[in-house]
Amino acid sequence: ALPISCTASVPSAYSSWLSIVDTKAVQTNITYSVAPNEGFAVREGKIEVRTDLSSEIVTIYQKGVEPVLVLSKTSYDLKDAAAEIQVDVTSNVNVTVTMPSVDWISEIKSKATSTNTYNFAVTENQTTETRIAEIVFSNAEMGVKQTLKVVQAGKKGSDSIRILAIGNSFSDDSMWYLYDLLKQAGYKSIKLGNLY
Repeated sequence: ALPISCTASVPSAYSSWLSIVDTKAVQTNITYSVAPNEGFAVREGKIEVRTDLSSEIVTIYQKGVEPVLVLSKTSYDLKDAAAEIQVDVTSNVNVTVTMPSVDWISEIKSKATSTNTYNFAVTENQTTETRIAEIVFSNAEMGVKQTLKVVQAGKKGSDSIRILAIGNSFSDDSMWYLYDLLKQAGYKSIKLGNLY
């Protein structure tokens, strides 16, 4: 078979990212160049191939960039004291921060930090119960989401007490009065146990 002479061209609508490297081709070999697709959507381009007898349109599809959302830290385990926490967000999409419906965590808005660093204030946990909340970083349009889990321990100290008595009827009798004495002394959380 004799080589067939053909020409290839890219319509101007696609020429910003798609180009022919060699304008003449022999038989079926056409070399073209594609610039990186920095958008998120798949894009479509066309190359028109002509010979003396016919023409064909070749369609090129190029995948877009995958959306990325990464947190520098995904959880904090805090003591009962007030604290400030920080998380760095690496993302190629706009990020929405959804705060939990609790009154003990708030975002600290500061001009001194970069737009990819988020700071949060956590108030002191004055109860004896551990508390948990989640801060969500997301972009709903792109379907990406990451969660920062915040766990704060309850207070262990002067306002709570746990006593286990090991003994007989004498320890049983003392436990009977101990609860009221500890309440009068100001303890808010009292846990008493008796083991025979």
